[in-house]
Amino acid sequence: MMTEMRRLLPGVESVFTLPELDDWLALGPTLVPFAPLVEDLCARLSQRLFAHAQARLDPGLAAFAFWLRPARLTGMRRDFFANCPETCLSVPRGVVLHFPPANVDSLFGYGWALALLAGNRSIIRVPERLGAMGRLLLALIGESLADSSPELAASSLFLSHARDDRLTAELSARADVRVLWGGDASAAWLRGIAARPRGRDVIFPDRQSLAALSLPAYAAADEAARAALAGGLFNDALLFDQMACSSPLLLAWVGEGDATAARDDFWGRLQAEAARRGYLPPLAQQMAKRTQAAGWALDGETLDVRQWGPAVTVVSWPDASKPAGAHVGGGIFLETRLAALADLIPACSARTQTLTVFGFADDALRAFAVAAGAQAPDRIVPIGQALAFSSYWDGLDLLREFTRQVHLPRS
Repeated sequence: MMTEMRRLLPGVESVFTLPELDDWLALGPTLVPFAPLVEDLCARLSQRLFAHAQARLDPGLAAFAFWLRPARLTGMRRDFFANCPETCLSVPRGVVLHFPPANVDSLFGYGWALALLAGNRSIIRVPERLGAMGRLLLALIGESLADSSPELAASSLFLSHARDDRLTAELSARADVRVLWGGDASAAWLRGIAARPRGRDVIFPDRQSLAALSLPAYAAADEAARAALAGGLFNDALLFDQMACSSPLLLAWVGEGDATAARDDFWGRLQAEAARRGYLPPLAQQMAKRTQAAGWALDGETLDVRQWGPAVTVVSWPDASKPAGAHVGGGIFLETRLAALADLIPACSARTQTLTVFGFADDALRAFAVAAGAQAPDRIVPIGQALAFSSYWDGLDLLREFTRQVHLPRS
């Protein structure tokens, strides 16, 4: 017997069947990329998020609201059409089937909004372990859809169901794009389920990220800049318990200077920031960090493990090119010392998603990316911006992934 589906949105939560899904697909609207009614929906949702006291205080939902604001949508629209060839017309792919992760509550909102802005309809499998902020976001999306035209409300279907290969195969047979966030094992699972012959998979597997700080720049930084850096790394790493794919695991001090003084100052500030913001990993996770650090030390990878407090464990990692593998999160960082930014290239691989940086000129970062070539990280952003979502993610232009190009003759 196939797993039961429940429709969460639009409308009142209820059991939802495959025949009902086919009826929904048959009555769907025809949208175009960046339709005004879609931009209006996104702007209204942004306003609702900013107006809601709980959402406004949650970093993930506040960031989503900021990302949806009209000025940002205008910039996305401008860039999207500016990059369209004159001989092509961008049209939606059709139906996008989303499998968002459970560890970042707001991420399903970004995928849904981008697919809708590209003119698609969406089926979103809402994670069963959705947290409180995710449930709040879902409710506010529901209110925004209810205020929209029936045509636009019919563009989105939020479902809940347990994992079931047969049901996933039925949904895949009705989708033009499948989007999965969930790591290597989930990627292998979805790829084992047939898609439409022209179906497109947009899959985000396991990734790891890095950070690099210029020692001369840190030495020259004033009190305010150093405090901002500690706050930025907290946002990058600890907002989601260091489990986001863009949260750094390895941090490199680069260039000439007193690395000991820099690290003592910086890690102490990060622990103080964690204490100020009430971040305290559970005792079991604190013990797991100690166990993992001790394991690396016993394997001969490091001779120096320092505990800056319950939130910050720093492990010396002399060979930046040696991968550390999986980590337990909760504020465990590998630390290395490099003479030049180019020395970080051996630490990069196809699994490297984001490099967050401080104190490097734009030309130096561009030169690093050129020299790294195929090993270059997908993103290079300032420390504090690791979790800042963009339509460019994991090396993909998601708006392009959600559209196709109709070639037209020149007039």
